[in-house]
Amino acid sequence: MKFIRVLAFAIVGSLSWSASAETLVKILHLQKLPKTLAIWQEAAKQYESAHPGVKVQFDYLENEAFKAKLPTLLQSKDRPSAFHSWGGGVMFEQISAGVCQDITQAITEGGFKDTFYPAGIQNFTYQGKTYGLPNDVGPIVFWYNKELCQKAGVDPQKIKYWDDFVEAVKKCLAAGVTPIAAGGKDKWPLHFYPTFLMMRIMGKEGMQAAYEGKNGGFAGPDVIKAFQLYKEFAALQPFQKGFLANTYPESAGTFHDGKTAFHLMGTWDLPEGRSYAADGKGLPDEKLGWIFFP
Repeated sequence: MKFIRVLAFAIVGSLSWSASAETLVKILHLQKLPKTLAIWQEAAKQYESAHPGVKVQFDYLENEAFKAKLPTLLQSKDRPSAFHSWGGGVMFEQISAGVCQDITQAITEGGFKDTFYPAGIQNFTYQGKTYGLPNDVGPIVFWYNKELCQKAGVDPQKIKYWDDFVEAVKKCLAAGVTPIAAGGKDKWPLHFYPTFLMMRIMGKEGMQAAYEGKNGGFAGPDVIKAFQLYKEFAALQPFQKGFLANTYPESAGTFHDGKTAFHLMGTWDLPEGRSYAADGKGLPDEKLGWIFFP
């Protein structure tokens, strides 16, 4: 089972898709990559050409600033027409507050919904109604620095089980190599560890059962086992010094500056993470490898 982050744009309830003489579609996002933005701009230009009187406006906010400001923006008169979303509990609150528009019928007509990865649609569907669409998916993997792993005598491609990874971390520590970069201040980079462990122990059916409150829910024995493994792992001190005060950009910079052997992060860490390196380029492809979470 892979952990996949699905990024999407949720539609705000006040948005009308019928073009008027002065229709402004404001899209609030946290995308910083020029190549991706260029694709969006081209798509917007084509839409504007086909719909005279419609203007598409892209507004950027940095990741953490986005999270902090979005709740206020959604309650204001200047709220966006569509906004970036991760789905889950936060989106449930937005739906409950009535700020998201049900687009189920609109995306079903003509089979448009079927052109998307099914899990992406599911991630933004609540009680049979869909409120957003994915614009990309990002599998979460362990990136590794080939040179540092070689120095520590670690072959990441032989890591198949959690115990294998724990042993790899111990080898790194023994060789004077900092095992892992993590942005603890932002919290979400660390939540991957207990979540993955729960997924590996419980499987999809077990996770669903816990969500439904069965077998003790998220206080059940398998969930406790996952967090116990994580606690024991953290006791090894596998992360860089100061990781609890580091943000994701800082931890990504640490890894891409060649200071740690591993970094558990999504595929976006290639373009975005590299940009946070001291030289703005990060580790080149020939020095990078990746494995799935064991």
